[in-house]
Amino acid sequence: MRNDIIGRTYECERLEACLNSTQAQLIVVCGRRGIGKTFLIDECFDRKFAFKITGACKQTKDIQLYSFAAELIRKTGRKWKTPKNWAQAFGYLQTYLTQRSELEKQIVFFDEMPWLDTRRSVFRPAFERFWNDWGSARHNLVFIIYSSAAAWLDKTFSEKGGLFNQQTCRLSLKPFSLHETECFLHSRGNTWPRDEIAECYMIMGGISSYLKALDGKYTPAQNIDRLFFAPHGEFRDEFDHLYNALFPNSPLHIRIAEALSTNRGGLSKSEICQLTGISDNGALTKALAI
Repeated sequence: MRNDIIGRTYECERLEACLNSTQAQLIVVCGRRGIGKTFLIDECFDRKFAFKITGACKQTKDIQLYSFAAELIRKTGRKWKTPKNWAQAFGYLQTYLTQRSELEKQIVFFDEMPWLDTRRSVFRPAFERFWNDWGSARHNLVFIIYSSAAAWLDKTFSEKGGLFNQQTCRLSLKPFSLHETECFLHSRGNTWPRDEIAECYMIMGGISSYLKALDGKYTPAQNIDRLFFAPHGEFRDEFDHLYNALFPNSPLHIRIAEALSTNRGGLSKSEICQLTGISDNGALTKALAI
């Protein structure tokens, strides 16, 4: 385990405890886009995964299953047919893991799992069956789920779901604090004085993907201009990308957020309806709950 990761001491300790456990582990890691979840998992486990797959945003089930088979081929050097469905895919995974040594930890990482759970894919029941019928009894299995969509995780592990009470560890990553932001920037050779670091923090928060893009040869204001407002700025479309990654019905959430931005004191549900033209229905209630 790495001990030089900035700002994630508690998370690293929890992950190490899971790795050292003698029981099967189902680890859930969540946090907003760009906060460093994948980096944390990769570094803590030194990228030594028995199997790893990353969900592709808004891609079909067939494409996701093809990627699944491609990863199995890469890990084993054997030919695997593309599975017809997720039940068969998890059957392949069970076969593959069973053939590996029981004396070694088998670390499986599903990066952005909600993107694999496409409409009518029947992904979730297949995973529930895999874990409840087989995975939960494997003393050397460490299964890691990473998601930017907290709502998907809440639904998957709710009392009504087959995975209720199955997660052994849930980590919710928060942005860096001001001090952690300073340490992060210093680790990347940025020598801004503290007032400029504070200014940058107030504008961008402690989001690692934003902080990585900062160039110390420019002032914070110059960095903001070139990253967010220049014609080809790296984060020019970040607002839309962020909402699309977090919410299945992102246009609805954007309209709500824009309405809320008009009043510092907040708005009632009826006021949101009046400002946005959104009907007071179940979709609005669900969006506000998220």
